[in-house]
Amino acid sequence: MYKEIKLRTTEINAKKKKKTVTETYLCKDCIVCAEAEQKGLELCNNECDVIMIKDAVYREFVNKRENEEQKIYRIKLTDIFVNDNGEEKELSYYVGVFAEDLNDATKLANEYCKQGLQDMRIDAISKTRIIDII
Repeated sequence: MYKEIKLRTTEINAKKKKKTVTETYLCKDCIVCAEAEQKGLELCNNECDVIMIKDAVYREFVNKRENEEQKIYRIKLTDIFVNDNGEEKELSYYVGVFAEDLNDATKLANEYCKQGLQDMRIDAISKTRIIDII
């Protein structure tokens, strides 16, 4: 289970001025918010404020980050299946991918859809502000 966490830190910019920065991360394998909070504080050496923790919408991540240029994209997928009563049903969920641009994310999403046993469609692909998974 993933938790989304926002951390607020104070950084010194190139002009030697203090600047407050808010960064968003995903915490992997966290069941309760306290685990995510601990991971966030460890990441910043206890020199940050945790300003938000919530359950993330991701079911899974399709690939692993290969380089620092890759960003996290959120893909909304819809599974179309026929239930026991013969009715067509739709189930929507989100997966994440690490990609360098929107075209790369679309390519990865299409490859992921080919693995499914049922009909799948891509409803949306968007770049997120999430920096990394901790």
